[in-house]
Formats: sequence, structure tokens, C-alpha cells
Amino acid sequence: MDGPKTPRVKRIGIGVISGTLAIGPAAIFGFKMARPSIAAVVVFFAASWGLIYLLWEWLFITRVQQVQKNVPITSAELRRRRKRFFDSLPR
Repeated sequence: MDGPKTPRVKRIGIGVISGTLAIGPAAIFGFKMARPSIAAVVVFFAASWGLIYLLWEWLFITRVQQVQKNVPITSAELRRRRKRFFDSLPR
């Protein structure tokens, strides 16, 4: 990523929250299946944790940095972009 480094605390927090949220799907999987093995529940929990972690990381770290890079547009920047756009149009 080109943006500033993300604090380790934020990544650890996302890991803890995603682990807590992954307990729900793993519990549902464990109770809805007839007799799942412990390994199947653990694998399902790990997959849920990984997917939720990646989603939260994208939503609260990567996407925020991308939006912050594009949102604060000054009037000078807006004029420069507008001029560049209209200069690029065929005459």
C-alpha cells in the first residue's frame, strides 16, 4: 500500500473482532450438521475468520485510505483536472 502504515493495534483489533464474529458461523455449522467432526468445525471457523478479517481490513483500512486520497479536492486541483479533461477532448 502506498498510504501510511496501519498501526499494529488496529490490525490486532480487527483480528480479535473478526475472530469473535467467526464464532457465530462456526457454531451454526456445528449445530446444524448432523455430527460434524471437530476438525470440520475448526476448518470452517478458520475460513470464516480469514474471510471476515480480509473484509474488515479492506473496509476499515484499505478503502478508507483510498477514499481519503481522492476526496479532499481543492479548488485549484479541480480547475487543473477540469482543464486537463477539456484539453484532452478532440477539437
